[in-house]
Amino acid sequence: MRVCAQCGNKLGRIDRFCPKCGSSEVKETNFFGQAVTPKGKPCAYCGATVDPKAKFCSACGRPADGSIPMGVQPSAPKTEEVPELDFLKSAEDFSAGLGKPAPQVPGAPSFVSEQHVASAAAPVTLESAPNNPMLAAPGNSAASASPFMQPVGGVPVPGSMSVSQAMQPAAPAAPQAAPVSAPIPVPVGLTREEAEAQLAAKQQLAEEEARRAAEEARSEAEKEAEAKAKEEEAARKAAEEEAARKAEEERKAAEEAAKKAAEEEAARKAEEERKAAEEAARKAAEEEAARKAAEEEAARKAEEERIAAEEAARKAAEEEAARKAAEEAAAKAAAEEEARRAEEEARKAEEEARRAAEESEKALADKRTEADSLAECALEKSKSDPQEARSDLECALDRYNDYFATAQIKPELSESAELFWKLEECLGLMYQKEGSMKLAAPLVRDAALHGRMKARVYYADWILRNRKEVPEGEEALKNMLTEALEDEELAADSKVKAKALFCLGRVYEDGVTVEKDPAEAFEYYKQCAELGDSAAAAAVGQAYLYGDGIKRNAKEAFTWNEKAAEAGQERGIRNLAVAYDFGSGIKRDAKKAVEWYKKLLELVKNDRFAMYRIAWCLADPEKEYGAEPDEAMLGEAVEYAERSLAEGENRAEFILGYVKTLSVSGGPDYNSAVGHFSRAANHGDEYSKKWLAKFTKNGQGNYVPLRRA
Repeated sequence: MRVCAQCGNKLGRIDRFCPKCGSSEVKETNFFGQAVTPKGKPCAYCGATVDPKAKFCSACGRPADGSIPMGVQPSAPKTEEVPELDFLKSAEDFSAGLGKPAPQVPGAPSFVSEQHVASAAAPVTLESAPNNPMLAAPGNSAASASPFMQPVGGVPVPGSMSVSQAMQPAAPAAPQAAPVSAPIPVPVGLTREEAEAQLAAKQQLAEEEARRAAEEARSEAEKEAEAKAKEEEAARKAAEEEAARKAEEERKAAEEAAKKAAEEEAARKAEEERKAAEEAARKAAEEEAARKAAEEEAARKAEEERIAAEEAARKAAEEEAARKAAEEAAAKAAAEEEARRAEEEARKAEEEARRAAEESEKALADKRTEADSLAECALEKSKSDPQEARSDLECALDRYNDYFATAQIKPELSESAELFWKLEECLGLMYQKEGSMKLAAPLVRDAALHGRMKARVYYADWILRNRKEVPEGEEALKNMLTEALEDEELAADSKVKAKALFCLGRVYEDGVTVEKDPAEAFEYYKQCAELGDSAAAAAVGQAYLYGDGIKRNAKEAFTWNEKAAEAGQERGIRNLAVAYDFGSGIKRDAKKAVEWYKKLLELVKNDRFAMYRIAWCLADPEKEYGAEPDEAMLGEAVEYAERSLAEGENRAEFILGYVKTLSVSGGPDYNSAVGHFSRAANHGDEYSKKWLAKFTKNGQGNYVPLRRA
């Protein structure tokens, strides 16, 4: 069958191009899709295989037999350029393309000269109409003999040019001067444009007639080829049917012969098998007789062996019964002896356990007595010399823990419970004062939960500092502290009482297990401060400074903050520095403010606010202090501003920008100053925004102070 070589689509007998992909490459395949050598002949021009009866090649469209009209054989047929069969050209254009003069019909007047051939590309006008056969009247013989009216299939009109002749390469025409034709008169009643239109219509009618004739010729050729293909297909089918009939007859004859041969072979084999079966049956009968005789002999011997075995079994059973009786008697005697020994050992073990229990109780009593004695001595010693008593307290605590672990009892079930918790409280508070909170926390917590009031105060202080293990329940922490304050022993210790009052102030200030109440917090802070606690004094000073729980009073705030600051309290030092810096409760004093800010930096290194305010006070950019900083003070201000900026205080950019506007350290540097002001302004600094309005750019692109009118 014929298939497309590009996409494999099945093609008809007369298909020249694949309807699916448009390819003209065709290959022949057999029934199984395998490629076969097609029957046909090669094209003389392109080498493609064409049907033996085909007149034109389906690949290149040229004559399949290689015939070239007018006896011209191309030297390079595969690269030859063939002019297009453009039927819309005039006779002159077509003749010029072929390099030959336009054909003439015998008996018709020739209107084409060498000059007309040379000027075939000239436009058609009324002046050139007499010399152009395409513009002649419909009845003119030259127009009817035009080569464009010949059918492609090939019966040429006498005196006309065939298609194969038209496909010959054109020889170049010799250039000649275009003829000067005399104008002809325009028909009466028509304008020049109408005459030209009439000539063009006639030309178009002639071209359509030629195209229609060519199409009819092509259709006739295709029908003839299709009819021949059908005849060939019918002949091929008849040959195939005859071959199939003969093959079927031969197959049936072969099957009949094979069937007869198979039947004869089967009969022979059946006879041989019957004889073999008879021989096998005879041998089997002989073997069966021998087997039965052997079985009978074996049965006799087996019976004799069974009788002998039964006799042996009876004797073995009698011997086993005698052995078991002896074993039972021996086992009974052994059991009685074992029971006696076990009873004796149990009695001894019970006696030993009783003695061990008595010794253990005595040892535990001795351990508890020793721990009690050591704890009492250590607690008494801690009143006069806590550091010397520390090792004794730790030793007593270890003895108690050893005693509780050995006795496997809880401390609250021991007679020494109160002494143990007192020991925990004393040692825990000692650890807490030293800052060893990991050691102190479990001891203080255990003592506080078991009623030691002093431990409660320090446990509450640990909770407020770390916010861990906050007791659940409303006012739980407050109740713990108020109960401790009601204890007479604790009330006599002013230091512990002050800590309890300070913790209550923290409870109300931070709202731990209670609602926040600044006024209540202020009362507890003030009571604590009156007992001489510097931290409480700082808290009271801050409350007066900002009006937390009490009416604002800058002078009272300054008084309390000064007490706390002189005692070294961080909060008091910070508030006192702010008071001198901003003139709160006292006259503004930049020198004092810088002094207290530097003391704050000794406690809190890299405090960015303190460094920023030191730089401000030293530079005095807004003339708030009335100071006149010298170059050394300004250099120190820059140092603190840079340190503050490194810690994240973006407002320090303003101080750096301000110093850059002064005539110090090679200044002023207005470009650098504007850079600092811009960065500070981007972070919302109002001073920088105000200073940015004081500068403008000059013609060189540098910033200069803005001159006010």
